[in-house]
Amino acid sequence: MFPFKLSLCAVSVLLFSSLVTLNAKSSQIPATVASVIDGDTIKVIEKGEEVTVRLACIDAPERGQRGREESVQWMERLLSIGDAVELRLITTGRYGRQIAEVYQQGQLVNLKLVRSGQAVVYEDYIDPCDANRYRNAQEQAQRSRQGIWAYHNPIMPWNYRRGERHQPIPTTTTAENLPSCIDGDCDCKHFSTQAQAQQVLTRFPEDPHRLDGDNDGVACESLP
Repeated sequence: MFPFKLSLCAVSVLLFSSLVTLNAKSSQIPATVASVIDGDTIKVIEKGEEVTVRLACIDAPERGQRGREESVQWMERLLSIGDAVELRLITTGRYGRQIAEVYQQGQLVNLKLVRSGQAVVYEDYIDPCDANRYRNAQEQAQRSRQGIWAYHNPIMPWNYRRGERHQPIPTTTTAENLPSCIDGDCDCKHFSTQAQAQQVLTRFPEDPHRLDGDNDGVACESLP
């Protein structure tokens, strides 16, 4: 009798695990990129309708804020019109916008933007996401002074929306701090550290030197 009960228990556990897995998969909503609005907002075609999606748990520079253009350019590089994506819908926000984590080919776009310094962790709204994963990505961006972290004491987007406008001068991307190869063709061999290569990629987000071969926002990943 005891082995029979044990078997029933094992079957129940397997069924529960299957249901959890099935539910997780069903929460991924397929969509197609229609346009990029800014560094943390896109429009997608979902079930034949155009929907605005605000990327969850992150915040990108606002219009008029330093770093905004670079953030939009990064988003456009990551997500082209017609790209297939999957949405992990968290909630529907104001104005009917969907708040979601966006996946492209299994990779989390929200996290890529944070790791490249083109968006920051939105601490007030981080709970629905893997907070440690996002914070670790941001620490990596801060250490290598990527994106918004290339500026001394950068303004957070939420503070900018509240009226803070003082914009400090960048400390790491001025011409005198960049290698002479930027006037020609830089290769990873021109840099001693990954942080040096990252400065060039941050200064030239369109990546004319092809330092970011896999378009993940990190230059010359093999360097120390």
